[in-house]
Amino acid sequence: MTTFLLIHGGWHGGWAFRALATRLQRVGHEVYRPTLAGLAERAWEARLGINIQTHVDELKALIDWEDLDDMVLLAHSYGGFVATALADAIPERFRAIVYLDSFVAEDGDTPFRLVPRPESLVVDTAGDDGLTMKLRPGDAMSRDIDHERRVAGYEIVHPVGTMMQRIRLSGRYREIPKKAYILAVGGDGNSQAPHFQRYHQAATQHPEWDAYTLSGGHNLMLDDPDGVAAILRRYSDDNDESISDDV
Repeated sequence: MTTFLLIHGGWHGGWAFRALATRLQRVGHEVYRPTLAGLAERAWEARLGINIQTHVDELKALIDWEDLDDMVLLAHSYGGFVATALADAIPERFRAIVYLDSFVAEDGDTPFRLVPRPESLVVDTAGDDGLTMKLRPGDAMSRDIDHERRVAGYEIVHPVGTMMQRIRLSGRYREIPKKAYILAVGGDGNSQAPHFQRYHQAATQHPEWDAYTLSGGHNLMLDDPDGVAAILRRYSDDNDESISDDV
């Protein structure tokens, strides 16, 4: 059995990993898919001061209280900031880190600096409370119909402070033995979010990284949970080395 910690992206929650978690649990693995402060069912917690470090600290507490070790860490989208900072703080707790169409932050980066049209993302979508950004219609939507139905009845928000904080890294996350990047591509083989293409390209050229592509939208855990699960199992105790880089 292997323990997986799944970190969701912006405007999402742990619910986004339900299908993926089911597939991993079905073959005997333990899965944690927490919702980060200020998002999804925890949106009511939105307050001044929620930032990347808030999310890192609460995950560190989860790991400590649950006494988790030798984990596979998966990060989606914004979750890449949180995962990298978490892994940098406690690299000894992880056997692998996998980025799923995600940011791979470097020391000093902020989400605001790396996303396309950052002023539009933050200023144009700021909630009435000044603490959150509302999901713009059509953004971050999977092709998965259930996902669209799920979010349609809610005001989907994300804490503004997470976009502004500079991530501080020592580089210790590089000590994690296995590292991988999964890029979402369309039918033409091109990335659905071109700003993630460079991370995948860097992974293909680095001897310590594995690189994969999966067909689907940005929310691959919803579009292709079977494909994502198959890749994750390569880093588990029941790894299947027959999985190709283009799943």
